[in-house]
Amino acid sequence: MVNEKIALAEIEEHEARINEMDIQAAVRFGEFVLLNAPRLWSEASLGQKQRLQQVLFPLGVQFEAGAYRTAQTSILFKHLDEETGQKRTW
Repeated sequence: MVNEKIALAEIEEHEARINEMDIQAAVRFGEFVLLNAPRLWSEASLGQKQRLQQVLFPLGVQFEAGAYRTAQTSILFKHLDEETGQKRTW
């Protein structure tokens, strides 16, 4: 009985570590995408550009007065600006 409880606790601990690694990998990937968005855009296919645009600018992008604009700055970029202390212009 005690051995079974120990085995179950070890399994749960192992699963928690795997989940933590998955989250850390996802965060690192997200940081990479945000920090390299211009380069990723220039190297992407049309389909990849559309998916990247939907992730970064869920409300879309408009062209007005000779410039591309977004209806709202993505929360991802706002957070990145806060973290780095920089205002990025793409």
